[in-house]
Amino acid sequence: MKTLFILTLMATVAVGWQPAQARSIVECIDQAGNVTFASQTCPAGTTKRADKRVAGPEPGAPDAAADMAKIAAKSPVVMFSVKPCDSCDLIRLVLQKRGIPFTEKDAGADVAVQAELRKATGGQLSVPTVTVGTQVVTGYNKSALESALDGAGYPPPPAGAQEGASTEAKAATTGGTAPPTDTTPPDAATPAP
Repeated sequence: MKTLFILTLMATVAVGWQPAQARSIVECIDQAGNVTFASQTCPAGTTKRADKRVAGPEPGAPDAAADMAKIAAKSPVVMFSVKPCDSCDLIRLVLQKRGIPFTEKDAGADVAVQAELRKATGGQLSVPTVTVGTQVVTGYNKSALESALDGAGYPPPPAGAQEGASTEAKAATTGGTAPPTDTTPPDAATPAP
C-alpha cells in the first residue's frame, strides 16, 4: 500500500510539474557607458555586453515582440542611476522581471546625463528616476512605476515573476545573500526566567 501511495504521489508530481519559465534578454552598452536591456538585439549605436535570463515565458507569438516595440517607441523607458545604488538595483530588477526594454543612464559623473535628469525631474538630481514616456517616477516607488508601465500599455509581469521578488530584493540590498526570515515572536524566542 505504501508503494502504491508513493507511485501515485510521484505520478501526480510528474504530471503537474512544469519547469520555471525564463526569457532571454540582451544587455547592451553604448560608448558613453549607458546600459540598455532589449528583448532580442541591441539598438543601433550599442554593443552587446551579455545575455541574461529573467523570469517569464519567451514571447509566444511573433506579434508580442512587435507589440512591445510599438509600446517602447511610443513610451520609452529610461532609468537614471548611479553606482552603487541599492534602490536603483531594485528598480532595475522590477523592469527586468517585467521584460521591459529600457535604457539605463549613469548620472554619476556625466554632466549631459545630469542635465537630462534635471530636465525630467524639474531640477532635481535624484536617483533612481525612471521616465516612462512623459511620466516620471522618482525614488524607489514600485507601485508608481508599475502604474506608469501599465498606463503606457506595457504587459503585466509574467506569471511567477513576482514570486521570490522579496527574497531577491533582500539579496540585492545585502550584497547577494538574502537574510534569513525569522517569524518567531520576540517574546517566544527568549525562555521565561
